[in-house]
Amino acid sequence: MADPKHYRIGFYRVTVGADARMGHVCDRLLAARDVNKMARALKMGENQVQIRGIEELPRGAGVKGYVARFRDETPLTGSPDTPIETPVQLDEGRALIERNHFILYRERADLELIAYQVGLEGTHIAGLGHYLTLLFGADDAICMNQVLSPDAYRALAAGGLIKSVDFRVAKPRSKRFAPDPEDTWTQEGFDFMKATGATSYEVKISTRKRGEGLLADVRERMGILLRSPFTKKLRVKMSDIEEPIDLLAQRLKERITVLPVDGNITSAAVLDGIRGAKIRVQPQLDEIFGQGDEILE
Repeated sequence: MADPKHYRIGFYRVTVGADARMGHVCDRLLAARDVNKMARALKMGENQVQIRGIEELPRGAGVKGYVARFRDETPLTGSPDTPIETPVQLDEGRALIERNHFILYRERADLELIAYQVGLEGTHIAGLGHYLTLLFGADDAICMNQVLSPDAYRALAAGGLIKSVDFRVAKPRSKRFAPDPEDTWTQEGFDFMKATGATSYEVKISTRKRGEGLLADVRERMGILLRSPFTKKLRVKMSDIEEPIDLLAQRLKERITVLPVDGNITSAAVLDGIRGAKIRVQPQLDEIFGQGDEILE
């Protein structure tokens, strides 16, 4: 019998452009699907990416589906009991598929939230934003803004001035990654690593001026770092709080356990798990978006 699988679900506010306006992504994604409930496949980096299984939720509450990443490589099979590894030959035009399931909610008339299956493999949430930007032919980028815990927003709102930001970014694994044009801090790190041969880049910016903090633009930069797949550390020190806030540790997330059906993990089972995770965090979401999460904009 196959073992159950455990997945992490992240929560993100979906916006468009630098002014973080409502993007009506649910409506646009439904309009982009074909008769097979699929959107157009697009080349991203080394692989094709496509949204599949696009369906509207009952009563127009949102849209569900999954992001498929097609890996053009030959898989291997083997056993821990022998050193023999055997390639599996795929039919012409076929590829391995990695799936990240999601439910995109119409939370309010002016608010869309996405609950997304996060994993080391597949498509990162920032990649989904880039895919949607290309799919819609948008002039402005579709942004997936990480939702933090209510405690984090309270600390950022009431903690006074930003005295320092400490962050670390990692070198991209693929040479054909798609950089975020708005993420200039990460790009500076990439340039430095390329010039020096380093594999990580860590910076701490701070001010010691009494009664003054870092400039307002820093908050927006922190929000951009939060949604980047290359950010491995992000801590902020506020003037009225003794210890730095670890923003990566404060991301709003849930874990789900999915039982296999006939030995396989089905999309229906994963989506049921995501739906349950959203229900569990709903009180926190109500608190966050009742008081506003624009602190990082």
